Amino acid sequence: MPGSGEIFPIKLLTDRARRLFTLPERRGILPDAPPKRKGLIITLCVLASCLLWFTFSLQETYTHSFDFPTEVRNLPVDMAWKTRPPQSVRVLVEGEGIQLLQLSFNPPKIPIDAASAEIDLFVVTAEVATNVRPESVTPASFSVSTEIRFEKRIPIRSRVFIESELSYQVVGAPTLDPDSVTVSGAASILARLNYWPTATTLYSAVTDTVREIVALSDTLAVLVDLNVLQTAFQADIVRFTDGSREIEVRVRSGSDCQAFVFVPETTTVSYQVPVEDALKASTAEEFYALVTCDEIRADMTGEVYPIVHPPPDIILREIHIVPDSFRYYETLPGPE
Repeated sequence: MPGSGEIFPIKLLTDRARRLFTLPERRGILPDAPPKRKGLIITLCVLASCLLWFTFSLQETYTHSFDFPTEVRNLPVDMAWKTRPPQSVRVLVEGEGIQLLQLSFNPPKIPIDAASAEIDLFVVTAEVATNVRPESVTPASFSVSTEIRFEKRIPIRSRVFIESELSYQVVGAPTLDPDSVTVSGAASILARLNYWPTATTLYSAVTDTVREIVALSDTLAVLVDLNVLQTAFQADIVRFTDGSREIEVRVRSGSDCQAFVFVPETTTVSYQVPVEDALKASTAEEFYALVTCDEIRADMTGEVYPIVHPPPDIILREIHIVPDSFRYYETLPGPE
């Protein structure tokens, strides 16, 4: 156009517009790399969607069951339960999602009034759980049954079991300290109690003395109170070894007992003995096989079966003698 300066060609303008709106692939140009923040944006969108879904879900109405704990109230100190009150009640409730979520984190306690004769747990639950609507309660009711409280002292019985390693054995009876407990509860319940057990406990692969604190059983919790809840258990574990030696056969002496000779006169005894007593057992004099005169008098076969008399201060186990039967004859006194 005259007088307007440099002329801008129309063809150049159309070419630029065509290149601007043409896809990169068609222009032979590789697409740009995805932006680094693209993954973050997608993640935020997903989180926002989940948050919205969760928010709307909490406003919906649902039905769900809960276990509500109970709480005993108004039980006099001189009274005890004769029947165990429920420790919890199963409640089926209807309510909004946000209300049910609050119940799952902070369930109310259902009061058990010991001063009442009969408790309607459905009514009590409805009074406590005010933000939801209870549909059913299990159990639906509870009959209060109490008696005068008494005390009784009974022994503690061990339910501790020990499995020792091979060649190790328990020596003596395990001990408990304390070995008895004072129980407190309704007279009808205490009348059936002769002992109180410990909790069942097992110790395996034991090679040394066991000294442990063991809890007492809580099978009658709520019904019976204990003055102690645990006891000290001890069991001595000793290593045993095998031993054998020859011992003589003797007759228990008496004023009317004649002298007898046995065939054979000795027998071989095998046994297990604590390692520290092995040498002592092999040389102890008070170690023999014993036959009584009464057994000989009652015998009609010509053979007797003696029993082993171990040393009084040595622990022996798994005692066996070979041979285990003996012929005998009576020795007559010589001429005077």
